[in-house]
Amino acid sequence: MMERNSMNNIINLSFPVAGTELPADQNYRLLAAICRKFPQLHELEGLAIDTISGIPNKQGKITLTRGSRLGTSINCYRVQFMRLLKS
Repeated sequence: MMERNSMNNIINLSFPVAGTELPADQNYRLLAAICRKFPQLHELEGLAIDTISGIPNKQGKITLTRGSRLGTSINCYRVQFMRLLKS
């Protein structure tokens, strides 16, 4: 899914996720894993990666659902780099 914020030239993208659960505090590990697989994203100015949503299980993890998505925001002029995440 793609949504454009014309005021800032920001595009919000979301990608489906697979699996059953993730750590609730996944942000840093998620960014590190993505940048290990796609190092060119690490230096990409303006890239924002959102927390993957799910149902908290009160044990430091979230259960993923069909609606769980990896959300990202990026300047529309750099969106071509985000095709890497689709692979």
